[in-house]
Amino acid sequence: MTVVIGTRGSALALAQTRLVASRLGDDVEVRVLHTAGDRSERPIRTLGDGAFVATIEEALLRREVDVAVHSLKDLPTAEREGLAIAAVPEREDPRDVLVTASRGGVASLRDGPAPPCPRCGAVTGEIIRENSKAYGCTSWKSKEEPGCGFVIWKRVASRTLTPEIARQLIEERRTREVLSGFRSRNGKPFRARLVLNDEDKIEFEFPVRAQSKEPAATE
Repeated sequence: MTVVIGTRGSALALAQTRLVASRLGDDVEVRVLHTAGDRSERPIRTLGDGAFVATIEEALLRREVDVAVHSLKDLPTAEREGLAIAAVPEREDPRDVLVTASRGGVASLRDGPAPPCPRCGAVTGEIIRENSKAYGCTSWKSKEEPGCGFVIWKRVASRTLTPEIARQLIEERRTREVLSGFRSRNGKPFRARLVLNDEDKIEFEFPVRAQSKEPAATE
C-alpha cells in the first residue's frame, strides 16, 4: 500500500517530508498542496491561525492523503477534531546557523564591546544605538540621557549603511574598503570610501583612477 504524504511546497517543508518519507519505507508518494498562506501576498501576521495547514488538514479528513508533515510552528495550538499529532521526529542539533551583519561568518565577529562614541566617549555593550533612520550616540534620543548629538544617518547617497559600516566609521573614522551602490543627485552611480571628518560628518573619498595612456575623449 502506498502511503501518501501531504505537505507544503516550500524548501523547508519538502526537506522535512523527505526525512519522514525515508523512515516510512519505499512505497511513499509525496503530494504537494498549496495552502491559503502560500497563495497569499499579505503579511503573515494578518493571515490568522491555520493559514498554512487548513488545506492539508481538509485533505486528510477527505482521505486524499494518509499523513501530513508540518513544522510545529505552523500548527494552531488546539488540535483539529478528527486529527492528531501522531509522531514528532527526534530533533536535530539546532545550532546550525550564524547570522552576522557583514555575512563574514565567525571570522567577522569582533572581540569586546562596541566602540565608544567618538564625540562624548559614551560606551555601550551593544553596537552603537540604532533606530529606523540612524546610528547614534549610546544615549541618543533618550529622554533620560539626551546624548551628545553624534549621529550617522543610515541613508547616504541612496545607499543604506549597515551596522558594520557604522562601526568601522566609529572605530577607524573611515571604511576599510571602497564601497559601491552610491548615487549622485542626478542618479549616476559611483564608488567611494566613507570618511568621518573633524566635525564627525561623513565625506566621500574617491579612489584614484589610473591615468590612461591615451588622451581622454571629449564631447
